[in-house]
Amino acid sequence: MKNKITIQKSILALLMILGLTFGTFAKAQGSIAGSIKNILNEISELADEFNLTNKQKSQMRIIVMDYLPSLTLKSSAMINNRQELLQSTTNNDVLDEDYLKETAKKQGELLSDIIVMKEHLKKDLRFVLTEGQKDFVDEFLQTIIQYRLEN
Repeated sequence: MKNKITIQKSILALLMILGLTFGTFAKAQGSIAGSIKNILNEISELADEFNLTNKQKSQMRIIVMDYLPSLTLKSSAMINNRQELLQSTTNNDVLDEDYLKETAKKQGELLSDIIVMKEHLKKDLRFVLTEGQKDFVDEFLQTIIQYRLEN
């Protein structure tokens, strides 16, 4: 049972670390800052399972912390933008089409910025890994992608 829990925790952590785009903000129910803090804790816990050295853990923490302020600001702006939209449309039978389009445009730009930042973050984290670790991660992610395609 303990092995199963450890494997499940490892899978979750790996997805968080290298697959930050698998979730949506709506599902997250929290800020990206909280998610990144969890990632920092998971990096430490995964050291043995993925053979991360202390240097790799330290490098990953530094990389994540470098991205944290920008990701937090963009995430917060998305949440605020969405809240403003909800407040303006709640109990309102008439929609302001221009406002809706402008709000959607802002959300799209923010999401685009976040996706680009997260891809850079994943690339930078990947750079810390050895070739063997990269191969393991690639194989693991391919398994997850295949599973999602089949289900």
